[in-house]
Amino acid sequence: MENYVDKYGMIIDLDKCIGCYTCQVSCQKEHNLPRKAGRIKLHIQDIGSYPNQKRIFFPALCNHCEMPICTKCCSSNALYLTEQGVVLYDEEKCAYCFSCLKVCTSGAIRYQKEFNLLNKCDFCWEQLQQGLQPACVQNCMGKALHFGVLNHEESEIVQMLKENQNYLYVQKTLTSSLPKVFYIQRGKNHFESLTSIDLSLYNFQFPRSELVQRKPISKQTYINTVDLMCPAECSIRVLVEDGQAKKICGNPKSFNNQGTICAKGAAGLELVYSPQRIKVPLVRVGERGSGRWKEVSWNYALDEISKKLLNIKKRYGAESVILDCGDLTDTEPYMMLFHAFGTPNTFTHSAICDTNRRWGSKLMMGDERPLPDIQRPVLLRNSSNEMYQKQEHDIKLLINVGANPLVATRFHYMSRGIPEAQVNNQMYYVVIDPAFTNSAAKADMWLPVTPGTDAELLACMLSYIITHDNRENKNASYIDHNFIENYTEGWGEFKQEFLNQSRMKDETNGFLYFSPEWGEEKTGIEQSKIIQLAHLMGITKPAAIEMGMHGGAHHLAGDVTSVLANVICAVTGNIDVPGGLVFSGAVKPILNLPSRRINGSSTTFRIVNGEKRYGNYLQLHKDLYGDFPLAWRGTVSTIPSNIRNGITLKKGSFRGHTYPIKAFINRTGNPLYTGGNTNEWIDAFQAEQNGEKLLELIVHIDTHMNETGRYADFILPECSYLEKMGLSDQYTINPEIALRDRVIAPQYESKTPFWIMQNLASALVEAGDEEIAHNKLNCYQSEEDLLNTQLRSCPGLRNIGQPLPYAQYPEGALIEGIPDNPNVYVEGELIHKGESLTVSWLRENDGVAAWPVSYYRYRSSNGGTPSGYLPMTGSGKFQFNFRYKVESSDKAGCYKTTAFMWKENNSQFTEEIKKQYPFYLITGRTHQTGTMTQVCSSLADLETEANRKLNDVLVQAKCDKNTIAIPVFLLNETEGNEMGIHTGDKIRLENANGTHLIGKAFLSNAIKAGVIKTTFGSGGRKVSAKAFVEAASYTPNVNRMYDSSKMNKITGMPSFGDIMVRVVKEEEREDERCGQKRNHQNQECQ
Repeated sequence: MENYVDKYGMIIDLDKCIGCYTCQVSCQKEHNLPRKAGRIKLHIQDIGSYPNQKRIFFPALCNHCEMPICTKCCSSNALYLTEQGVVLYDEEKCAYCFSCLKVCTSGAIRYQKEFNLLNKCDFCWEQLQQGLQPACVQNCMGKALHFGVLNHEESEIVQMLKENQNYLYVQKTLTSSLPKVFYIQRGKNHFESLTSIDLSLYNFQFPRSELVQRKPISKQTYINTVDLMCPAECSIRVLVEDGQAKKICGNPKSFNNQGTICAKGAAGLELVYSPQRIKVPLVRVGERGSGRWKEVSWNYALDEISKKLLNIKKRYGAESVILDCGDLTDTEPYMMLFHAFGTPNTFTHSAICDTNRRWGSKLMMGDERPLPDIQRPVLLRNSSNEMYQKQEHDIKLLINVGANPLVATRFHYMSRGIPEAQVNNQMYYVVIDPAFTNSAAKADMWLPVTPGTDAELLACMLSYIITHDNRENKNASYIDHNFIENYTEGWGEFKQEFLNQSRMKDETNGFLYFSPEWGEEKTGIEQSKIIQLAHLMGITKPAAIEMGMHGGAHHLAGDVTSVLANVICAVTGNIDVPGGLVFSGAVKPILNLPSRRINGSSTTFRIVNGEKRYGNYLQLHKDLYGDFPLAWRGTVSTIPSNIRNGITLKKGSFRGHTYPIKAFINRTGNPLYTGGNTNEWIDAFQAEQNGEKLLELIVHIDTHMNETGRYADFILPECSYLEKMGLSDQYTINPEIALRDRVIAPQYESKTPFWIMQNLASALVEAGDEEIAHNKLNCYQSEEDLLNTQLRSCPGLRNIGQPLPYAQYPEGALIEGIPDNPNVYVEGELIHKGESLTVSWLRENDGVAAWPVSYYRYRSSNGGTPSGYLPMTGSGKFQFNFRYKVESSDKAGCYKTTAFMWKENNSQFTEEIKKQYPFYLITGRTHQTGTMTQVCSSLADLETEANRKLNDVLVQAKCDKNTIAIPVFLLNETEGNEMGIHTGDKIRLENANGTHLIGKAFLSNAIKAGVIKTTFGSGGRKVSAKAFVEAASYTPNVNRMYDSSKMNKITGMPSFGDIMVRVVKEEEREDERCGQKRNHQNQECQ
């Protein structure tokens, strides 16, 4: 056809839409639109009633109809249809008669009066001219949006239309106009606004010529780097013009996020260019917490900090200084500096949230975080030893226990992997959560469990699997006996002690432990459902269980939940198999971190009870040689108590040594809000003795001020993630390293972690610190020099598993270097000289290095013997004998070891407490994730079940009523009605400790009766975006209620999730106060 032009259309797969808002925020950022303005709008609606409700997600935009009514009614020709079938809007021609708004029945044309802005989707017309996809399609996390050419039979979108013609829908009111935005929905139609469509009505006029794949012709400059808006750390590409970052999109070369980003990632430039950034170093001039500061030079700040640090070191020892590096990477310069200084007390966020979740896998397999094999594609070798990308899913069953991966996007690939596995591999998805989350909305089975009883549910499942296993019956052959006999140790002992517990009667309800009826009484889940789930887990291969943070790990007995989840996956034969629970932490590319060697072989001494003791500085760690020797990486939540009471070491060379905590260096963390009880942190920061502060020095290093920083003595501005360099080694199924490259120059007077390390080190040397001088931290010439050192032996992985990652090299060989040509070692001898991985190589290869994955890494390929490398346990086998030390019931004061230890989480609450405080208070993440991403205004519109637009009028932030998504108390609608509470009412939650929270109620069917949910770390903000600061009086900070005495004594995990409350309407309380005042006045008159 001589006049052939591409005609465009879009498909939205509603079964893959997860309600992440990425399309909405990406559109806003792509077109530089003001807040609340947008060309695509995500609609979320709950339908039905508890517990059988559904939540539907519907992205709505202009349908670019084949016969659009809007163009016909536009008298000024501002709206017109291009020959490519795209309806465009010319703002300069618009007469603002608003006729188009009246005739567009889909509401896709929007007018924002405050901006005098008429707005509609144009399929990102400018991007189309450059051969690029619309921003919403490019970034869609769930890969639900598809775009392409409609008038060519070979195009991907036409193939999708043909394959799904029985499931195709369009907007009902636009049918006669022939809309070119199609919706796929398998099964029942849940959308009243949609109707099925007959494709024969369209005349796409397919040409006979072959489809020409248009290549992007953009001449714009993009720089590959890594996002740091949250710990998912997605690989991104940043458009740079004249030294300014203009746009963020995903890097398609990464197996982690496959060219997509989330709403946070799309909004990243709001954080980078935020006017609230810390611009210069500050020194406090008022009381701690007063917010009064004076600007100073970097030299002044570093000189003063170094003098104070050295003074503390001389008087109390380097161990009295704590470094907390928060939840961000790029920590190595700080770790190097403070290890060289001599303190072992260096922490990250891993010492707050993850200890319970990692416990079971740590004991069983030495892996800090095995994950469901749901990342696709992955890089594999085929039978011809060729590398290929496997797209197909294997997993058939996924059980999320207290996890909400489709909102709390810790692992980006789950957002596309879960719906993709459901659609393409018929994976059955189960979500166990008291709240009907977005993940629960996509699940095939939602089980609203009583908070804190996840271990009870898993114990019932394991008991059923053990007692009903039958090798002879394929429908009941639950246990993989071959796996247990050949690759595990201690199963017999664990099984026996577990069954011994199951034969005991629970005196609280009269049922046998772990029986279905016992489980129903404990968890609130019908015993038939418990049996069904146990059978599913036993019979479905492959399957995996993933445990969440807020829903599972944050309970006192979260370690038991973790153990049981890993045990169930192991005995059913689902460990490190395609589609099962696979190694992740153990197969991360290994970085050569200098901080781990600094002072590692040197000895120091301390005087303990008059005796001079020698040992390594690591033996001075406050937790690992103190009260929590088994804690994952120490405990941050005990720091307030450590400041007040000091440290006494309980083991090691310095046993009996006591020391105080005198300095706290906080880098990008906000522990006052996320690391324990907020009030106790504030009290510790302000505590005095003899008129002097107990904590002599607090330093806050970050891009923005937060609540912890408000109490600091010095504030140091760190560069944002686009202004510095680093490496990302994420928990991915496919081993991958990504380069965080510098995109723009540092803003204001902010500095990189590398610069801060070198210059604070120099200031310490000048002040007289000989240990810093000995370690020579200034030997690195640049950030890149340090990163090349870290990459020196990367990935450091073994050539094991099936298929063998490098079949041409011996099994068990050590692989170091670039993926296609690594250095290969056998027993320390170099057998193949390849190319080492460097920053330059990463930069030249799209910023990413990915090595092939394999499975069955616990066994060798020569007949099934253990590989000797994984799991990383002493025996090289999976361990069931966990050897807990428990007090003997036969003799007081005596202890015995046991392979299985049972403890019931909710036994910590007496019946009297439950009666007076009948509601469980639970938390979850929002789409913002971090406490500082709230400064991004485009994220303030994003709602979750406990984050709703219920703000009062915000004068300073210029926000009308009900326009900002604030943390609320999600309350069961039936219970709310019974208490006379309505959505929007201010209510007060009180607990037995005498503390309370005030917030707004939101009544919904999306929560189990007896449970209240709010968001974590985003309420009661006094230092944040203006909107949230103004709403502080009625948005809850749940950590004010956390009881710091409730800690897991083994793992050191705070029980953030164990809070019981009662509900009081603020109006009733006001009436009570008025009544008390009147009584008092009457008594005075008498």
